Amino acid sequence: MPFLADKLKLIRRFLVDSGGEIAAADHIEEMAFGPSRLDLRENTTVHEGGIIQPLEGVLEGGEEKIAWFMDGIQHTHLVGACELGDTRLAVHYAIIASLIIQTTRNGFQMFGPPRIEEFGLLSQSHLGCALPEGFTDTGAKSGYFSDQRRSAVFAVRKLRHKLESEHLLDWVKERGGQETILVDGSLSHLPEGVPHAVGLCKDNHPLFLSSEQQRRTHSLGYGERSALFTFRNDLGAEITSWFLRIRQPMGHTSSFGLVRPEIYSGYPIPPTEVDVISRRVFALRNPVAYPRPKWERLIYPVRVCTEFLTNHLPKTETIKWYLHGAMAV
Repeated sequence: MPFLADKLKLIRRFLVDSGGEIAAADHIEEMAFGPSRLDLRENTTVHEGGIIQPLEGVLEGGEEKIAWFMDGIQHTHLVGACELGDTRLAVHYAIIASLIIQTTRNGFQMFGPPRIEEFGLLSQSHLGCALPEGFTDTGAKSGYFSDQRRSAVFAVRKLRHKLESEHLLDWVKERGGQETILVDGSLSHLPEGVPHAVGLCKDNHPLFLSSEQQRRTHSLGYGERSALFTFRNDLGAEITSWFLRIRQPMGHTSSFGLVRPEIYSGYPIPPTEVDVISRRVFALRNPVAYPRPKWERLIYPVRVCTEFLTNHLPKTETIKWYLHGAMAV
Protein backbone atom coordinates (compact mmCIF):
# COMPACT_ATOMS: atom_id res chain seq x y z
CA MET A 1 0.00 0.00 0.00
CA PRO A 2 2.22 2.85 -1.22
CA PHE A 3 -0.27 5.52 -0.13
CA LEU A 4 0.27 4.40 3.49
CA ALA A 5 3.99 4.96 3.68
CA ASP A 6 4.20 8.71 3.09
CA LYS A 7 1.59 9.85 5.61
CA LEU A 8 2.58 7.40 8.33
CA LYS A 9 6.22 8.39 7.90
CA LEU A 10 5.25 12.04 8.55
CA ILE A 11 3.13 11.09 11.56
CA ARG A 12 5.83 8.90 13.04
CA ARG A 13 8.44 11.63 12.51
CA PHE A 14 6.23 14.16 14.32
CA LEU A 15 5.74 11.83 17.29
CA VAL A 16 9.46 11.07 17.55
CA ASP A 17 10.56 14.72 17.16
CA SER A 18 8.02 15.93 19.75
CA GLY A 19 8.99 13.28 22.27
CA GLY A 20 5.57 11.68 22.03
CA GLU A 21 4.54 8.07 22.34
CA ILE A 22 3.20 5.78 19.64
CA ALA A 23 -0.09 4.11 20.52
CA ALA A 24 -1.18 0.60 19.62
CA ALA A 25 -3.58 1.97 16.95
CA ASP A 26 -5.54 -1.22 17.50
CA HIS A 27 -9.08 0.10 17.15
CA ILE A 28 -11.14 2.46 15.02
CA GLU A 29 -12.36 5.61 16.79
CA GLU A 30 -15.72 5.55 15.01
CA MET A 31 -16.61 2.48 17.09
CA ALA A 32 -16.43 4.59 20.25
CA PHE A 33 -17.73 7.97 19.04
CA GLY A 34 -20.95 7.72 17.07
CA PRO A 35 -22.95 10.66 15.74
CA SER A 36 -24.77 12.85 18.23
CA ARG A 37 -28.55 12.68 18.21
CA LEU A 38 -29.88 15.92 16.77
CA ASP A 39 -33.30 17.20 17.78
CA LEU A 40 -34.83 18.57 14.57
CA ARG A 41 -38.48 18.49 15.63
CA GLU A 42 -38.84 22.27 15.52
CA ASN A 43 -37.53 22.32 11.93
CA THR A 44 -39.71 19.43 10.72
CA THR A 45 -43.14 19.59 9.09
CA VAL A 46 -45.26 16.44 8.77
CA HIS A 47 -47.52 16.16 5.70
CA GLU A 48 -50.30 13.86 4.45
CA GLY A 49 -52.09 14.15 7.79
CA GLY A 50 -49.48 11.93 9.44
CA ILE A 51 -51.23 8.82 8.10
CA ILE A 52 -49.46 5.54 7.30
CA GLN A 53 -49.53 4.90 3.55
CA PRO A 54 -49.68 1.35 2.13
CA LEU A 55 -47.77 0.88 -1.11
CA GLU A 56 -49.98 -0.62 -3.79
CA GLY A 57 -48.37 -3.55 -5.54
CA VAL A 58 -45.16 -3.28 -3.52
CA LEU A 59 -44.83 -7.04 -3.02
CA GLU A 60 -45.38 -7.82 -6.69
CA GLY A 61 -42.40 -5.80 -7.91
CA GLY A 62 -42.30 -4.80 -11.57
CA GLU A 63 -40.90 -1.34 -10.87
CA GLU A 64 -37.77 -0.25 -12.72
CA LYS A 65 -34.87 -0.89 -10.36
CA ILE A 66 -32.18 1.54 -9.28
CA ALA A 67 -28.90 0.74 -11.04
CA TRP A 68 -26.42 3.19 -9.44
CA PHE A 69 -25.18 3.11 -5.84
CA MET A 70 -22.76 5.14 -3.76
CA ASP A 71 -21.13 4.59 -0.39
CA GLY A 72 -18.29 6.15 1.58
CA ILE A 73 -16.42 5.04 4.66
CA GLN A 74 -14.00 6.52 7.16
CA HIS A 75 -11.51 5.01 9.61
CA THR A 76 -9.86 7.16 12.27
CA HIS A 77 -7.05 5.63 14.32
CA LEU A 78 -5.56 7.00 17.55
CA VAL A 79 -1.88 6.50 16.77
CA GLY A 80 -0.13 8.46 19.52
CA ALA A 81 0.03 11.36 21.95
CA CYS A 82 2.52 13.96 23.13
CA GLU A 83 2.70 16.26 26.15
CA LEU A 84 2.43 20.00 25.51
CA GLY A 85 2.51 21.81 28.84
CA ASP A 86 -0.59 20.75 30.75
CA THR A 87 -2.25 19.26 27.67
CA ARG A 88 -1.95 15.75 26.34
CA LEU A 89 -2.25 16.14 22.57
CA ALA A 90 -3.99 13.33 20.68
CA VAL A 91 -2.49 12.32 17.33
CA HIS A 92 -4.66 10.51 14.77
CA TYR A 93 -4.30 8.92 11.37
CA ALA A 94 -7.43 8.83 9.20
CA ILE A 95 -8.38 7.48 5.82
CA ILE A 96 -11.58 8.17 3.89
CA ALA A 97 -12.92 6.60 0.72
CA SER A 98 -15.84 6.87 -1.70
CA LEU A 99 -17.10 4.49 -4.39
CA ILE A 100 -19.87 4.58 -7.01
CA ILE A 101 -20.94 1.36 -8.73
CA GLN A 102 -23.51 0.30 -11.30
CA THR A 103 -25.34 -3.02 -11.41
CA THR A 104 -24.95 -4.87 -14.71
CA ARG A 105 -25.99 -8.26 -16.06
CA ASN A 106 -22.58 -9.62 -15.10
CA GLY A 107 -22.44 -8.11 -11.61
CA PHE A 108 -21.14 -4.66 -10.76
CA GLN A 109 -19.11 -2.03 -12.59
CA MET A 110 -17.28 0.91 -10.98
CA PHE A 111 -17.67 4.53 -11.98
CA GLY A 112 -13.93 5.05 -12.09
CA PRO A 113 -11.58 3.92 -9.30
CA PRO A 114 -12.48 4.48 -5.65
CA ARG A 115 -11.42 7.85 -4.28
CA ILE A 116 -9.18 7.51 -1.24
CA GLU A 117 -7.57 10.20 0.91
CA GLU A 118 -5.46 9.94 4.07
CA PHE A 119 -4.07 12.42 6.56
CA GLY A 120 -2.88 12.96 10.10
CA LEU A 121 -4.97 14.93 12.60
CA LEU A 122 -4.01 17.34 15.38
CA SER A 123 -5.64 20.17 17.29
CA GLN A 124 -3.92 23.28 15.94
CA SER A 125 -5.15 25.44 18.82
CA HIS A 126 -3.37 23.16 21.29
CA LEU A 127 -0.30 22.77 19.10
CA GLY A 128 0.08 26.55 19.05
CA CYS A 129 1.78 26.77 15.67
CA ALA A 130 1.31 25.80 12.03
CA LEU A 131 0.37 22.20 11.45
CA PRO A 132 3.15 19.88 10.27
CA GLU A 133 3.10 18.59 6.71
CA GLY A 134 0.43 15.96 6.13
CA PHE A 135 -1.79 17.00 9.07
CA THR A 136 -5.31 18.45 9.27
CA ASP A 137 -6.82 20.44 12.13
CA THR A 138 -9.43 18.64 14.25
CA GLY A 139 -10.79 21.95 15.52
CA ALA A 140 -10.71 20.70 19.12
CA LYS A 141 -10.71 23.50 21.70
CA SER A 142 -11.13 21.44 24.85
CA GLY A 143 -8.03 20.04 26.50
CA TYR A 144 -9.81 16.85 27.52
CA PHE A 145 -8.30 13.88 25.72
CA SER A 146 -11.69 12.29 24.99
CA ASP A 147 -12.95 15.56 23.49
CA GLN A 148 -9.94 15.66 21.17
CA ARG A 149 -10.72 12.11 20.06
CA ARG A 150 -14.36 12.96 19.42
CA SER A 151 -13.39 16.11 17.50
CA ALA A 152 -11.09 14.05 15.29
CA VAL A 153 -13.95 11.73 14.31
CA PHE A 154 -16.26 14.66 13.50
CA ALA A 155 -13.52 16.43 11.49
CA VAL A 156 -12.97 13.29 9.45
CA ARG A 157 -16.71 12.98 8.88
CA LYS A 158 -16.81 16.48 7.38
CA LEU A 159 -13.92 15.62 5.08
CA ARG A 160 -15.63 12.37 4.05
CA HIS A 161 -18.84 14.25 3.25
CA LYS A 162 -16.83 16.66 1.11
CA LEU A 163 -15.16 13.79 -0.75
CA GLU A 164 -18.50 12.04 -1.33
CA SER A 165 -20.19 15.26 -2.49
CA GLU A 166 -17.46 15.98 -5.03
CA HIS A 167 -17.59 12.38 -6.25
CA LEU A 168 -21.37 12.46 -6.65
CA LEU A 169 -21.37 15.80 -8.46
CA ASP A 170 -18.70 14.49 -10.85
CA TRP A 171 -20.98 11.51 -11.54
CA VAL A 172 -23.88 13.89 -12.26
CA LYS A 173 -21.71 15.96 -14.60
CA GLU A 174 -20.53 12.94 -16.58
CA ARG A 175 -23.79 10.95 -16.64
CA GLY A 176 -26.13 13.90 -17.12
CA GLY A 177 -27.99 13.55 -13.82
CA GLN A 178 -31.04 11.82 -15.34
CA GLU A 179 -30.47 8.41 -13.78
CA THR A 180 -31.42 7.51 -10.22
CA ILE A 181 -28.61 6.86 -7.78
CA LEU A 182 -29.04 5.50 -4.25
CA VAL A 183 -26.64 7.05 -1.73
CA ASP A 184 -25.94 5.29 1.55
CA GLY A 185 -26.81 7.79 4.29
CA SER A 186 -28.27 11.27 4.34
CA LEU A 187 -28.18 13.81 1.51
CA SER A 188 -28.24 16.74 3.93
CA HIS A 189 -24.50 17.43 3.59
CA LEU A 190 -24.66 17.94 -0.19
CA PRO A 191 -23.80 21.53 -1.20
CA GLU A 192 -26.44 21.39 -3.96
CA GLY A 193 -29.35 19.20 -4.87
CA VAL A 194 -29.04 16.13 -7.08
CA PRO A 195 -32.54 15.67 -8.60
CA HIS A 196 -32.48 11.90 -8.94
CA ALA A 197 -30.46 11.00 -5.84
CA VAL A 198 -32.13 8.99 -3.09
CA GLY A 199 -30.48 8.91 0.32
CA LEU A 200 -31.08 5.81 2.43
CA CYS A 201 -30.57 6.23 6.17
CA LYS A 202 -30.26 3.10 8.33
CA ASP A 203 -29.39 4.70 11.68
CA ASN A 204 -32.09 7.24 12.33
CA HIS A 205 -30.15 9.39 14.79
CA PRO A 206 -31.90 12.73 14.20
CA LEU A 207 -35.17 13.16 16.05
CA PHE A 208 -37.80 14.43 13.60
CA LEU A 209 -41.16 13.36 14.99
CA SER A 210 -43.21 13.76 18.14
CA SER A 211 -43.61 10.75 20.44
CA GLU A 212 -47.07 10.00 18.99
CA GLN A 213 -45.81 10.25 15.41
CA GLN A 214 -42.84 8.09 16.37
CA ARG A 215 -45.23 5.48 17.78
CA ARG A 216 -47.11 5.42 14.46
CA THR A 217 -43.85 5.02 12.60
CA HIS A 218 -42.84 2.02 14.71
CA SER A 219 -46.21 0.43 13.96
CA LEU A 220 -45.53 0.40 10.22
CA GLY A 221 -46.28 -2.95 8.63
CA TYR A 222 -44.27 -4.82 6.01
CA GLY A 223 -44.35 -2.80 2.78
CA GLU A 224 -45.85 0.32 4.35
CA ARG A 225 -44.45 3.83 4.45
CA SER A 226 -45.03 6.71 6.82
CA ALA A 227 -46.38 10.13 5.97
CA LEU A 228 -43.92 12.50 4.34
CA PHE A 229 -42.08 15.08 6.39
CA THR A 230 -39.69 17.86 5.41
CA PHE A 231 -36.75 19.44 7.18
CA ARG A 232 -34.04 21.93 6.27
CA ASN A 233 -30.32 21.17 6.18
CA ASP A 234 -27.58 23.52 7.39
CA LEU A 235 -27.62 25.32 4.03
CA GLY A 236 -31.36 26.01 4.29
CA ALA A 237 -32.40 23.57 1.54
CA GLU A 238 -35.58 21.57 2.09
CA ILE A 239 -35.31 17.78 2.13
CA THR A 240 -38.28 15.41 2.00
CA SER A 241 -38.13 12.14 3.90
CA TRP A 242 -40.30 9.28 5.16
CA PHE A 243 -39.95 5.88 6.83
CA LEU A 244 -40.34 2.58 4.99
CA ARG A 245 -40.55 -0.98 6.32
CA ILE A 246 -38.63 -3.36 4.03
CA ARG A 247 -38.66 -6.46 6.31
CA GLN A 248 -41.37 -8.37 8.12
CA PRO A 249 -41.16 -7.08 11.74
CA MET A 250 -43.11 -9.90 13.34
CA GLY A 251 -41.02 -11.43 16.11
CA HIS A 252 -38.45 -8.63 16.00
CA THR A 253 -37.98 -5.17 17.47
CA SER A 254 -40.07 -2.25 16.23
CA SER A 255 -37.11 -0.83 14.27
CA PHE A 256 -36.47 -4.08 12.38
CA GLY A 257 -36.27 -3.38 8.65
CA LEU A 258 -37.14 0.30 9.11
CA VAL A 259 -35.25 2.62 6.76
CA ARG A 260 -35.62 6.32 5.96
CA PRO A 261 -35.32 7.44 2.32
CA GLU A 262 -34.53 11.07 1.54
CA ILE A 263 -34.85 13.15 -1.61
CA TYR A 264 -33.35 16.60 -2.08
CA SER A 265 -36.63 18.26 -2.99
CA GLY A 266 -39.20 20.27 -1.14
CA TYR A 267 -42.85 19.46 -0.59
CA PRO A 268 -45.29 19.12 -2.31
CA ILE A 269 -44.18 16.00 -4.16
CA PRO A 270 -46.75 13.88 -6.00
CA PRO A 271 -47.57 10.83 -3.84
CA THR A 272 -47.18 8.66 -6.93
CA GLU A 273 -43.55 9.74 -7.26
CA VAL A 274 -42.88 8.93 -3.60
CA ASP A 275 -44.47 5.52 -4.02
CA VAL A 276 -42.35 4.80 -7.10
CA ILE A 277 -39.19 5.61 -5.13
CA SER A 278 -40.41 3.50 -2.21
CA ARG A 279 -41.11 0.51 -4.44
CA ARG A 280 -37.67 0.82 -6.02
CA VAL A 281 -36.02 0.85 -2.59
CA PHE A 282 -38.24 -2.01 -1.43
CA ALA A 283 -37.23 -4.08 -4.47
CA LEU A 284 -33.58 -3.84 -3.38
CA ARG A 285 -34.14 -5.71 -0.10
CA ASN A 286 -33.09 -8.93 -1.85
CA PRO A 287 -30.61 -10.52 -2.14
CA VAL A 288 -30.25 -10.27 1.61
CA ALA A 289 -27.08 -8.59 2.91
CA TYR A 290 -26.79 -11.10 5.80
CA PRO A 291 -24.62 -11.56 7.89
CA ARG A 292 -23.51 -7.92 7.92
CA PRO A 293 -24.60 -5.90 11.00
CA LYS A 294 -28.00 -4.26 10.48
CA TRP A 295 -28.50 -6.54 7.50
CA GLU A 296 -32.27 -6.12 7.65
CA ARG A 297 -31.87 -2.40 6.83
CA LEU A 298 -28.94 -2.83 4.47
CA ILE A 299 -29.25 -2.83 0.68
CA TYR A 300 -27.08 -5.50 -0.94
CA PRO A 301 -25.29 -3.23 -3.48
CA VAL A 302 -24.33 -0.91 -0.60
CA ARG A 303 -22.83 -3.91 1.16
CA VAL A 304 -20.79 -4.58 -2.00
CA CYS A 305 -19.50 -0.97 -1.94
CA THR A 306 -18.62 -1.13 1.76
CA GLU A 307 -16.78 -4.42 1.52
CA PHE A 308 -14.87 -3.34 -1.59
CA LEU A 309 -13.70 -0.14 0.13
CA THR A 310 -12.91 -1.92 3.40
CA ASN A 311 -10.74 -4.42 1.56
CA HIS A 312 -8.82 -1.55 -0.05
CA LEU A 313 -8.07 0.23 3.23
CA PRO A 314 -5.26 -0.79 5.57
CA LYS A 315 -6.12 -3.05 8.49
CA THR A 316 -5.48 -1.82 12.02
CA GLU A 317 -2.68 -4.38 12.40
CA THR A 318 -0.95 -3.01 9.30
CA ILE A 319 -1.03 0.56 10.65
CA LYS A 320 0.23 -0.63 14.02
CA TRP A 321 3.23 -2.45 12.60
CA TYR A 322 4.11 0.43 10.27
CA LEU A 323 4.18 2.82 13.21
CA HIS A 324 6.15 0.50 15.48
CA GLY A 325 8.80 -0.12 12.85
CA ALA A 326 7.99 -3.74 12.08
CA MET A 327 7.47 -2.68 8.45
CA ALA A 328 9.67 -0.21 6.59
CA VAL A 329 8.12 3.19 5.93
